[in-house]
Amino acid sequence: MPGGRRGLVAPQNTFLENIIRRSNSQPDSSFLLANAQIVDFPIVYCNESFCKISGYNRAEVMQKSCRCGFMYGELTDKETVARLEFTLENQQQDQFEILLYKKNNAQCGCTMSKYGKPQAGTKRPVDSKLQQLIKNGKLGK
Repeated sequence: MPGGRRGLVAPQNTFLENIIRRSNSQPDSSFLLANAQIVDFPIVYCNESFCKISGYNRAEVMQKSCRCGFMYGELTDKETVARLEFTLENQQQDQFEILLYKKNNAQCGCTMSKYGKPQAGTKRPVDSKLQQLIKNGKLGK
C-alpha cells in the first residue's frame, strides 16, 4: 500500500486497497476496517477522517475491537450494543445508528454498518435516544 500506512495488519491486497481508495476519495467518509478472522475483530485500518472526528490517533485505534467499546459512554444504548455483538458473532449484515463518544467525551452520532452474510427481512431500527438527541440538536460537535 502507499506510504503512510505502515503497521497495517491486514494483508495487502487489491480488495482492501480499493475500499480504502474509494472511501478516501469521499471527504466526509469516516471508516474502520477490521479482521473478521481474528477473535474480537481487531481494527486493521482507520482513515484520517475517523481520526479527526473521533479525536483518537491511529496508534490508539489500531488493534482495538471494531465494536468500538472504547467510544461507549453513559448514553450509548445497551440494546444497540447487544445488537452489534449479535451481528458480529453471527456474521450477519446490519446497519444501525449508535451514540458514541469522542476522545474528549463529546457525543458523536454514528451510523455503523457491518457487512457479512445478508439476512432476508432484516429491519434496521434507529436508536431512539439518538433520534431524540438529533431532534433536539443536543449532539456535541
